Amino acid sequence: MTIVTLLNVFALVAYSALAVRILTKRPRTALNWTAALVLAGLAVWSVEDIVHGIPSASVGLAGLFADIGSFGWSTFASFFLVFTLVFTHRQPVLRFWPIYIPLLGLPALTIYGQFTGRVNAGYALGPYGWVTIWSTSWLVYMYYAYYISFALAALFLLWQFRRRTQHWRERRQATLMLGTASGALVLGTLTDVVVRQFTHLSIPDLAGVLVVIWAAGLYFAVTRYGMMSVTPQAAADDILATMPDALLLLEPDGVFIRTNQAALDLFRYQAGELTDKHAELLFAEPATFRATLARIAGGEPVSALELDCRTRDGLAVPVNLSGRVMRDRGGETVGIVLVLQDVTERRRADARLRQVQQEFVVREKLATLGQVAGSVAHEIRNPLGAIRNAAYFLKLTAGDKLTGKAAKHLEIINEEIARSNQIITSLLDFVQGRLCEPHPCRLADILSGATARAELPRMTEIQTRLPRDLPLVRVDADQMEQVFCNLITNAHQSMPDGGQITIAASRSEGIVRVAVSDSGTGITPVNRAHLFEPLFSTKAFGVGLGLAICKSFVEANGGTISVETEVGKGSVFSLNLPLATDDKL
Repeated sequence: MTIVTLLNVFALVAYSALAVRILTKRPRTALNWTAALVLAGLAVWSVEDIVHGIPSASVGLAGLFADIGSFGWSTFASFFLVFTLVFTHRQPVLRFWPIYIPLLGLPALTIYGQFTGRVNAGYALGPYGWVTIWSTSWLVYMYYAYYISFALAALFLLWQFRRRTQHWRERRQATLMLGTASGALVLGTLTDVVVRQFTHLSIPDLAGVLVVIWAAGLYFAVTRYGMMSVTPQAAADDILATMPDALLLLEPDGVFIRTNQAALDLFRYQAGELTDKHAELLFAEPATFRATLARIAGGEPVSALELDCRTRDGLAVPVNLSGRVMRDRGGETVGIVLVLQDVTERRRADARLRQVQQEFVVREKLATLGQVAGSVAHEIRNPLGAIRNAAYFLKLTAGDKLTGKAAKHLEIINEEIARSNQIITSLLDFVQGRLCEPHPCRLADILSGATARAELPRMTEIQTRLPRDLPLVRVDADQMEQVFCNLITNAHQSMPDGGQITIAASRSEGIVRVAVSDSGTGITPVNRAHLFEPLFSTKAFGVGLGLAICKSFVEANGGTISVETEVGKGSVFSLNLPLATDDKL
């Protein structure tokens, strides 16, 4: 057994013992198991070098363990880069699946080349045991490029992390990792690559042994500076990483210092994209956020303040914001901590609850209305009938003697009787309902009947625009005639000085769209919100059932109704009615 064999045995023991120690500390932590993965690869590599250091071993045995050892030396650079990404807090990079193509693909190609004889050209017995003779295949040069580039990338990440970390423990750990890894990689490359390829010197394979330098640095970092252990900083990082709510750590002026993963996921940003930007970019009303930030910076804690935020792609996100100022030991403000809780689901639940409550109120109104409708109709229509008969008798017997105010008041009595009967009819139609019997109808005939029933004053004009090839609609003609009669009546009542009502129709996909527009006073936003509710009216003598009946009848016929309005410019009621057939009349 040569001295090289003994060195490799020592390396195997060192790698294995350190891997076991690391895994027994925190086996589920990414940093620990990636470090153990690197050490396991080095241990496999050491087994190859142990066998190669035995001159009495056969060439076949040397080749077999060279194949086995390739699982160690070919994967070392990839595993070391993964470990470095985790150590330098760049785990999000590992969530980007294309990165695994080079991380796993290049070692796999190297192992394939080793097993197929394209990486090595054979084995020679030298003074220190068996030595691998590298081939001139492109796979060998690919391995050199992959090994050097991945190693340099890992060293650069360690150097960059050492510069930017604010924690002295991490800085010491990064210094150890950078120094020992640089030494091991440089020396190993010189002995196993440079000297072997460009000189005629006969030296053993030492790269696997020289990596013990890095392992020693890792061991010292673990024992001296708490690497791989649960430190206050590591615990804080774990808490931030697992928080379900978004956390923003800001400078006193509102510039981002740090965010947790929940914040990045909520607002759809990638790690690092918010660095050095002002937090107001996340809020729908930056002025309100700046005022809130000023309150917090002034020492006033804020709790459960509801604000609207915006994601990177402009989606609205309502949040509950809580914030406090951070101070150093001298009492100076060093930062602001904000915790944002997504309340989107709560808002949706509140909206659903309000809708249910509104529907319950409507049902209560309708139930009450239904209870009194029958008795009111009976109790009122009987005296109305008596009054109407009395008025008719007066007109019949003394009509030629009634002149002036007497004749006018008799006419008013008849008009008010008719209006009262119409109110009662509307009330009964709404609360009792009538079976909807849709059938193919001409829209022109429905509008003609509605216009005749509406009894418009002379100063109001109706203009109808219907295409000649307009298809039939499948609706209950009587119900839709009532709908358009109500809409026309509302339209002319909104134009006290007269004006024009326009009814226009057009065919769309599977529907006929009808728009009833006027040039009246329009509807205020407050009234618009209650427009189709029963018993809501803006008229002094209105019952508030006209538009409620419209909505009920249109929906019963499989259609929809909506309104667009502007105060002082008029309103447009739009109806979508189902087609009956493609035939035209």
